[in-house]
Amino acid sequence: MTAEEFKSTILANYRRMYAAALAMLANSDDASDAVQDTVARLWERRESLGDVDSPASFCIKAIRNACIDRIRSRAEANVPIDADFRHPASAEQADDEVSLQMSQSAIERAIAALPAPQQRVIRLSAYSCCSNDEIAAQTGFSDSNVRQLLSRARKTLRNLLLNKNAL
Repeated sequence: MTAEEFKSTILANYRRMYAAALAMLANSDDASDAVQDTVARLWERRESLGDVDSPASFCIKAIRNACIDRIRSRAEANVPIDADFRHPASAEQADDEVSLQMSQSAIERAIAALPAPQQRVIRLSAYSCCSNDEIAAQTGFSDSNVRQLLSRARKTLRNLLLNKNAL
């Protein structure tokens, strides 16, 4: 695989790899490191990557395995998950972090309240950065059905998040 082929097949999936790593590791620095390490390993093995049928799936599988390795190494080292916690420099930053965590948990609760097909397509769209065509291929739904499910999911999420008492 040439450098141009590597760019067009592997590096084209960089955002998806980062989104998947962030979802698994819940830390942007760790996610960035995992993606960089994975891309470097794939670059070293680029000669054998020419036979890959689906580069997007291969990249997601590679980052998933890298994240699992990182999580296992943390567990083996008996490093508590909160060891990455950095004390905010000011009370204002602490408030921002708390409100961000509250917003994220509210979004997760709202997504969990959606019907299963809407949950699936919104997660694929938001967390895996899949296009409507890719979502349709993965779920078996038609393209118009995917658009409809995403529209309804977004509308329901908007209503649930605006009416916080519903959660």
